[in-house]
Amino acid sequence: MDDARKRGQTWLICLGLALGVLAAFEPLFRSDFVNWTDPIYVTANARVQGGITWANLVWAFTSFHAGYWHPLTWISHMLDCQLYGLRPAGHHLTSVVIHTANSILLFLLLQRMTRAAWPSALVAALFALHPLHVESVAWISERKDVLSTLFWILSIRAYSRYAENPGFHDSGSKFHYIAALVWFVAGFMAKPMVVTLPFILLLLDYWPLQRRQTPFSRLLAEKAPFFVLTAGFCIFTFFAVREAGAVMQPFSLPLGARAANSVVSYGRYMVKTFWPVHLSIAYPLFVWPDWMIAGSVAMLLLLSGLALWRVRSQPWLAVGWLWFVGTLVPTIGMIQVGMHSMADRYSYIPSIGLFIAVVWAMRDFGARFGARTPAVVAVAALGICLFLTRRQAAVWTNSATLFEHAIQITTNNYIAYERLGSYEAAQGNATAALRDLETAVKIKPDFALSRDKLGRTLLEMGQIDQALIQLREAVSLDPNLADSHYDLGYALLAKGQTGEALDQFQAQVNLEPDEFKAQNNMGTVLLQNGLPGDAIPFLQKAIKINPSDAGTHYLLGNALFRQGGVPGAVQEFEKAIQLEPGHIQARNDLAWILACHTDPSVRNGARAVELALRADQLSGGTNPVVIGTLAAGYAEAGKFAEAVEAGNRARQVALARTNSVLAESLEKRLRSYQAGSPWRDTGGASSHISK
Repeated sequence: MDDARKRGQTWLICLGLALGVLAAFEPLFRSDFVNWTDPIYVTANARVQGGITWANLVWAFTSFHAGYWHPLTWISHMLDCQLYGLRPAGHHLTSVVIHTANSILLFLLLQRMTRAAWPSALVAALFALHPLHVESVAWISERKDVLSTLFWILSIRAYSRYAENPGFHDSGSKFHYIAALVWFVAGFMAKPMVVTLPFILLLLDYWPLQRRQTPFSRLLAEKAPFFVLTAGFCIFTFFAVREAGAVMQPFSLPLGARAANSVVSYGRYMVKTFWPVHLSIAYPLFVWPDWMIAGSVAMLLLLSGLALWRVRSQPWLAVGWLWFVGTLVPTIGMIQVGMHSMADRYSYIPSIGLFIAVVWAMRDFGARFGARTPAVVAVAALGICLFLTRRQAAVWTNSATLFEHAIQITTNNYIAYERLGSYEAAQGNATAALRDLETAVKIKPDFALSRDKLGRTLLEMGQIDQALIQLREAVSLDPNLADSHYDLGYALLAKGQTGEALDQFQAQVNLEPDEFKAQNNMGTVLLQNGLPGDAIPFLQKAIKINPSDAGTHYLLGNALFRQGGVPGAVQEFEKAIQLEPGHIQARNDLAWILACHTDPSVRNGARAVELALRADQLSGGTNPVVIGTLAAGYAEAGKFAEAVEAGNRARQVALARTNSVLAESLEKRLRSYQAGSPWRDTGGASSHISK
């Protein structure tokens, strides 16, 4: 085949891969965010929603938020928010585009290394269309998976270019070697799953790069910088995850149980690769029967022995099998992270190894017995994968469809029940939420998250005593669960136990000192309980973390005013209005200060009228406090006829609402306006400044 035809064939294959991915994952463009880590990564993450700013970039490179150090993943989410806001279709589009790029780059890489176009295309197509990969693409907060794999493939591509002319005798070889290292580091900065890359490079040296004649010591020396980086990354990641509380303590899952789950998981990943049905967002940990453990061990030994036995005549078997086994090691469960026994997303890179082994075995079979049967099998397999992937992608329509599906296809899935219950609670369906959360607790009583969400739901339903039981148990089971301290604090407030409640809010801040929610919550509670001076530092830190939250600027202005810091209060109210022009309370409170403050240098009647008029419009002309502020603004501006008219209207609305205390206060001010005198707030924070 001449070069022009080869290029044309390559372009057609790349186009086919792109169209295949689009057809398979098209349902995602109608899917929403889901309530499992999407809030942590996007929908409740003020840093990410703030887009690309210098402060947010610094945060991305210094934060261990979500239990990982992956600044490039954070930056990709920031870019999405800058481009699409919180429209989920745009976020899904980015992930689909990266997955498409991964599929095409995988094809080009394999084709360059093996000089075999169609087997390379089939491996890439299986990677592109396999249902096991839906989770990595569909789960917006799993962007780290597709992004790290992009850098993984680029690193291997750069290394393969170096291996074509190994050594450092020319600038081209040095460039490709350094590029491989740079892409490797970039991959780690997206997700630490790439740490097995040096091991894969050694496998590829054997086949298809055909460097078998090179002394192993030299091949190993070439990988030394990669191995050094890997060791550093592993240590770094372990402590980062432990800091975030995601690594289970050794006593919570014994070594024997972890080892048993690991060997069984290898078998389960293989089964789901070749029979990809009953795929779930969550697979809880279980105690596996002895026969399943023994069978998994036997399978691992048998397939490993077969691959090594055929290593000279069929090297792709060994390379593909060891690729699969080796790249699963970081996530196979010996170091247990979370409460799941396995996860579809963990197969994203490892499955490539199985695809290589199977496809090249089919090629060998076709060369011996004719290519028709393997070709028919390949087409049928891709058609089935396309169908199953579209069906699995549709499962990700929203949180309800996702976790209901998990409950249907698994047994005693307490994780799915907890997530579904939390979603139903957020949708206001307390009855359904209570049912599912109680089921989760019944299945696994020591799962702190279920206890916390059940307690929160009971609290919202007004069952405070029952909520306290669940929330105290959640905190006892997992003292590092910050949300449990927050929820327990509010339950204690509802019982009037303010001191203990503040202790719980402080515990949340201690666990999440760099979290906007924790600082804002603490400041809000202190302010609501008459401690504005104590609230100010927390609100100031919350604003430092997220300067674009209008509500926090308003709260800080309120706290400053109540402490006598009028200039600072005016500044914060103005900022709140700038960020959220429809913020009625900020407009009202600022207008009141500008109309009624005793310091003439603070007052500004015209600005007070402007603010109060808009607040009156926004409130529909039915809020007597806002109307009263408008009257005060008119009086300060010297428009006493308008002040009297507004004052009368405010008093009538207050009486209609049977608010006699406010009506009496408005009557006093009205008499002042009728006498041609503006009102002065000599009593500090009046009823017009929210408390």
